[in-house]
Amino acid sequence: TTTTSPTIINNYFYFGNTFNAPIVGDTRVSFQVVETSNVSILAKQTGNRLAPYITSRGGEILLVEKGYLTADEMIEQARSENTYLTWILRLIGYILCLVGFVVCFQPCITFADVLPCLGDMLECGICCLGAVVAAVISGTIIALAWLFYRPVLAVGIIAVLVLLCGGFWYIGNKRKENKKSLQDDDDDDEKQVEGCPPPPKEDNADQPFSMALGG
Repeated sequence: TTTTSPTIINNYFYFGNTFNAPIVGDTRVSFQVVETSNVSILAKQTGNRLAPYITSRGGEILLVEKGYLTADEMIEQARSENTYLTWILRLIGYILCLVGFVVCFQPCITFADVLPCLGDMLECGICCLGAVVAAVISGTIIALAWLFYRPVLAVGIIAVLVLLCGGFWYIGNKRKENKKSLQDDDDDDEKQVEGCPPPPKEDNADQPFSMALGG
Protein backbone atom coordinates (compact mmCIF):
# COMPACT_ATOMS: atom_id res chain seq x y z
CA THR A 1 0.00 0.00 0.00
CA THR A 2 1.12 3.55 -0.75
CA THR A 3 1.51 5.90 2.17
CA THR A 4 -0.20 9.27 1.95
CA SER A 5 2.46 11.16 3.90
CA PRO A 6 5.90 11.50 2.26
CA THR A 7 9.10 10.15 3.67
CA ILE A 8 12.19 12.39 3.48
CA ILE A 9 15.12 10.29 2.26
CA ASN A 10 18.33 11.66 0.67
CA ASN A 11 16.84 15.14 0.11
CA TYR A 12 13.81 13.61 -1.60
CA PHE A 13 10.13 13.55 -0.64
CA TYR A 14 9.22 9.94 -1.29
CA PHE A 15 5.56 8.97 -1.75
CA GLY A 16 5.30 5.25 -1.95
CA ASN A 17 5.82 1.89 -0.38
CA THR A 18 9.56 1.56 0.35
CA PHE A 19 12.40 3.70 -0.95
CA ASN A 20 14.70 0.68 -1.44
CA ALA A 21 11.98 -1.40 -3.12
CA PRO A 22 9.88 0.97 -5.25
CA ILE A 23 6.78 -0.20 -7.12
CA VAL A 24 4.76 1.26 -9.96
CA GLY A 25 3.03 4.43 -8.80
CA ASP A 26 5.65 5.56 -6.28
CA THR A 27 6.70 9.20 -6.56
CA ARG A 28 9.96 10.91 -5.68
CA VAL A 29 10.04 14.72 -5.50
CA SER A 30 13.02 17.04 -5.06
CA PHE A 31 13.42 20.81 -5.05
CA GLN A 32 16.35 22.91 -6.16
CA VAL A 33 17.02 26.60 -5.73
CA VAL A 34 18.42 28.55 -8.65
CA GLU A 35 20.15 31.63 -7.36
CA THR A 36 19.57 34.86 -9.21
CA SER A 37 22.45 36.29 -11.20
CA ASN A 38 23.10 38.85 -13.90
CA VAL A 39 23.18 37.66 -17.50
CA SER A 40 23.79 39.32 -20.84
CA ILE A 41 21.68 38.34 -23.84
CA LEU A 42 22.35 39.20 -27.46
CA ALA A 43 19.22 38.51 -29.51
CA LYS A 44 16.36 40.12 -31.40
CA GLN A 45 13.40 41.38 -29.41
CA THR A 46 10.08 40.37 -30.94
CA GLY A 47 7.20 41.70 -28.90
CA ASN A 48 7.61 40.46 -25.35
CA ARG A 49 10.08 37.69 -26.14
CA LEU A 50 13.60 37.25 -27.48
CA ALA A 51 14.32 35.45 -30.75
CA PRO A 52 17.48 34.69 -32.73
CA TYR A 53 18.73 37.52 -34.92
CA ILE A 54 18.96 36.49 -38.60
CA THR A 55 22.00 37.94 -40.36
CA SER A 56 22.18 38.98 -44.00
CA ARG A 57 23.99 35.69 -44.82
CA GLY A 58 21.35 33.53 -43.17
CA GLY A 59 23.14 32.92 -39.87
CA GLU A 60 21.53 33.11 -36.45
CA ILE A 61 22.79 35.07 -33.42
CA LEU A 62 21.49 34.17 -29.97
CA LEU A 63 24.09 34.50 -27.22
CA VAL A 64 23.68 34.21 -23.46
CA GLU A 65 26.57 34.90 -21.07
CA LYS A 66 26.85 35.40 -17.32
CA GLY A 67 27.60 38.89 -16.04
CA TYR A 68 27.47 42.27 -17.70
CA LEU A 69 28.99 42.18 -21.18
CA THR A 70 28.67 44.52 -24.12
CA ALA A 71 27.58 43.31 -27.53
CA ASP A 72 31.13 43.62 -28.88
CA GLU A 73 32.54 41.59 -25.97
CA MET A 74 29.97 38.83 -26.46
CA ILE A 75 30.65 38.68 -30.20
CA GLU A 76 34.42 38.59 -29.63
CA GLN A 77 34.08 35.82 -27.04
CA ALA A 78 31.85 33.79 -29.37
CA ARG A 79 34.32 34.33 -32.19
CA SER A 80 37.22 33.10 -30.05
CA GLU A 81 35.31 29.96 -29.04
CA ASN A 82 34.40 29.33 -32.67
CA THR A 83 38.05 29.75 -33.72
CA TYR A 84 39.26 27.22 -31.13
CA LEU A 85 36.62 24.72 -32.18
CA THR A 86 37.43 25.23 -35.86
CA TRP A 87 41.14 24.59 -35.41
CA ILE A 88 40.46 21.53 -33.27
CA LEU A 89 38.25 20.12 -36.03
CA ARG A 90 40.90 20.93 -38.64
CA LEU A 91 43.55 19.13 -36.60
CA ILE A 92 41.26 16.11 -36.25
CA GLY A 93 40.66 16.14 -40.00
CA TYR A 94 44.42 16.27 -40.67
CA ILE A 95 45.06 13.34 -38.32
CA LEU A 96 42.26 11.30 -39.90
CA CYS A 97 43.65 12.00 -43.36
CA LEU A 98 47.15 10.95 -42.27
CA VAL A 99 45.86 7.77 -40.62
CA GLY A 100 43.80 6.92 -43.70
CA PHE A 101 46.82 7.34 -45.97
CA VAL A 102 49.00 5.11 -43.77
CA VAL A 103 46.24 2.48 -43.47
CA CYS A 104 45.97 2.30 -47.28
CA PHE A 105 49.63 1.25 -47.46
CA GLN A 106 49.50 -0.98 -44.39
CA PRO A 107 49.46 -4.21 -46.50
CA CYS A 108 52.75 -3.14 -48.11
CA ILE A 109 54.25 -2.45 -44.68
CA THR A 110 53.07 -5.83 -43.40
CA PHE A 111 54.54 -7.57 -46.44
CA ALA A 112 57.85 -5.75 -45.94
CA ASP A 113 57.98 -6.78 -42.28
CA VAL A 114 59.47 -10.08 -43.46
CA LEU A 115 62.72 -8.15 -43.13
CA PRO A 116 62.37 -6.05 -39.95
CA CYS A 117 64.69 -3.27 -41.11
CA LEU A 118 62.93 -2.96 -44.46
CA GLY A 119 59.49 -2.82 -42.81
CA ASP A 120 60.52 -0.08 -40.38
CA MET A 121 62.14 1.99 -43.13
CA LEU A 122 59.08 1.64 -45.37
CA GLU A 123 56.73 2.58 -42.54
CA CYS A 124 58.80 5.67 -41.72
CA GLY A 125 58.86 6.73 -45.36
CA ILE A 126 55.10 6.25 -45.78
CA CYS A 127 54.43 8.26 -42.61
CA CYS A 128 56.59 11.15 -43.87
CA LEU A 129 54.93 11.06 -47.27
CA GLY A 130 51.52 10.81 -45.64
CA ALA A 131 52.21 13.89 -43.51
CA VAL A 132 52.90 15.91 -46.67
CA VAL A 133 49.89 14.51 -48.55
CA ALA A 134 47.59 15.09 -45.57
CA ALA A 135 48.84 18.68 -45.26
CA VAL A 136 48.14 19.32 -48.94
CA ILE A 137 44.65 17.79 -48.81
CA SER A 138 43.72 19.53 -45.55
CA GLY A 139 45.06 22.85 -46.78
CA THR A 140 43.11 22.52 -50.03
CA ILE A 141 39.87 21.83 -48.16
CA ILE A 142 40.47 24.79 -45.83
CA ALA A 143 41.22 27.07 -48.77
CA LEU A 144 38.08 25.99 -50.62
CA ALA A 145 36.01 26.62 -47.48
CA TRP A 146 37.48 30.13 -47.18
CA LEU A 147 37.26 30.93 -50.87
CA PHE A 148 33.88 32.67 -50.49
CA TYR A 149 34.34 34.35 -47.09
CA ARG A 150 38.09 35.13 -47.20
CA PRO A 151 39.20 34.97 -50.85
CA VAL A 152 42.59 36.65 -50.28
CA LEU A 153 43.57 34.19 -47.54
CA ALA A 154 42.25 31.25 -49.57
CA VAL A 155 44.28 32.27 -52.63
CA GLY A 156 47.36 32.65 -50.41
CA ILE A 157 46.94 29.14 -49.00
CA ILE A 158 46.48 27.69 -52.48
CA ALA A 159 49.61 29.51 -53.68
CA VAL A 160 51.64 28.11 -50.75
CA LEU A 161 50.38 24.60 -51.50
CA VAL A 162 51.26 24.96 -55.19
CA LEU A 163 54.77 26.14 -54.28
CA LEU A 164 55.12 23.23 -51.84
CA CYS A 165 54.08 20.68 -54.44
CA GLY A 166 56.26 22.37 -57.06
CA GLY A 167 59.23 22.30 -54.70
CA PHE A 168 58.88 18.57 -54.05
CA TRP A 169 58.42 17.93 -57.79
CA TYR A 170 61.55 19.98 -58.60
CA ILE A 171 63.63 18.19 -55.96
CA GLY A 172 62.45 14.81 -57.22
CA ASN A 173 63.29 15.62 -60.84
CA LYS A 174 66.65 17.07 -59.83
CA ARG A 175 67.57 13.85 -58.06
CA LYS A 176 66.49 11.80 -61.06
CA GLU A 177 68.58 13.95 -63.38
CA ASN A 178 71.63 13.68 -61.13
CA LYS A 179 71.22 9.93 -60.88
CA LYS A 180 70.82 9.61 -64.64
CA SER A 181 73.85 11.84 -65.22
CA LEU A 182 76.01 9.69 -62.93
CA GLN A 183 74.79 6.55 -64.68
CA ASP A 184 75.57 8.04 -68.12
CA ASP A 185 79.08 8.99 -66.93
CA ASP A 186 79.66 5.43 -65.73
CA ASP A 187 78.46 4.05 -69.08
CA ASP A 188 80.78 6.41 -70.97
CA ASP A 189 83.73 5.33 -68.85
CA GLU A 190 82.96 1.67 -69.54
CA LYS A 191 82.71 2.35 -73.28
CA GLN A 192 86.06 4.18 -73.28
CA VAL A 193 87.71 1.31 -71.47
CA GLU A 194 86.26 -1.20 -73.93
CA GLY A 195 87.31 0.90 -76.98
CA CYS A 196 90.95 1.37 -75.93
CA PRO A 197 93.54 -0.92 -77.59
CA PRO A 198 95.27 -3.36 -75.28
CA PRO A 199 98.67 -2.24 -73.94
CA PRO A 200 101.74 -3.57 -75.86
CA LYS A 201 103.35 -6.67 -74.48
CA GLU A 202 106.92 -6.33 -73.23
CA ASP A 203 109.55 -8.30 -75.11
CA ASN A 204 111.82 -9.86 -72.53
CA ALA A 205 114.37 -10.83 -75.19
CA ASP A 206 115.34 -7.20 -75.78
CA GLN A 207 115.78 -6.46 -72.10
CA PRO A 208 119.25 -6.77 -70.58
CA PHE A 209 119.63 -9.25 -67.84
CA SER A 210 122.35 -10.59 -65.66
CA MET A 211 122.92 -13.98 -64.20
CA ALA A 212 125.00 -14.69 -61.23
CA LEU A 213 126.79 -17.97 -61.08
CA GLY A 214 128.02 -19.40 -57.88
CA GLY A 215 130.19 -22.41 -57.33
